[in-house]
Amino acid sequence: MFKFSSQKGKFPGVKRVLPVFFISAVVFGLLLSACDLDDDDPYEDPFELNPGLIGTWEASGQGWTDTYKITATTLEHVNNFTSKIVYTYNFSENAGVIIIEYVEKPTYFDHHYNDDGTYINSDNPHEPTGNFSAVYFSALTESAAYLGAAYVYADYTQQVEAGSLNEAKEKFKPANADLYGGGTGQGGDPLEKINSSL
Repeated sequence: MFKFSSQKGKFPGVKRVLPVFFISAVVFGLLLSACDLDDDDPYEDPFELNPGLIGTWEASGQGWTDTYKITATTLEHVNNFTSKIVYTYNFSENAGVIIIEYVEKPTYFDHHYNDDGTYINSDNPHEPTGNFSAVYFSALTESAAYLGAAYVYADYTQQVEAGSLNEAKEKFKPANADLYGGGTGQGGDPLEKINSSL
């Protein structure tokens, strides 16, 4: 018959098992709280569009206006291109890149400067050869953000587009942000959100 004894060393395994069980329970609890299973925060999935981007964004100056319209599935750079959103990398809660597939492509021009330094972009209008590009965003808040179409930072005259989604995902991955989105949020004023529902 089993009799409990409090003599030292009678059940040596219990002394080892209880601390291990306690530590395991604490670690499991910490993991659950870190996962925050009830939280629908989209940044837990870095490939989901940040819902704070949805809306109309605009900046303007003398003689120009820059406008982006973003829904859950589309992105339009007004008077430039329209596109479908096909992939997203969130670098953080307020920065990342949206990979797009053109519906209507932008028109590019050959760039050069006149002898007096004035800028000319009216030569040889043409569409990009690739169907996929990207739009970078940074410093996103409820009311403002920096937005910029991808370009080759070292030489803006080169086409930045990719021929396939897989190529675009590789090209515009977070490690390459400085190559193709290096100007986003560097200087100038951010775009303001003028409409949150599209």
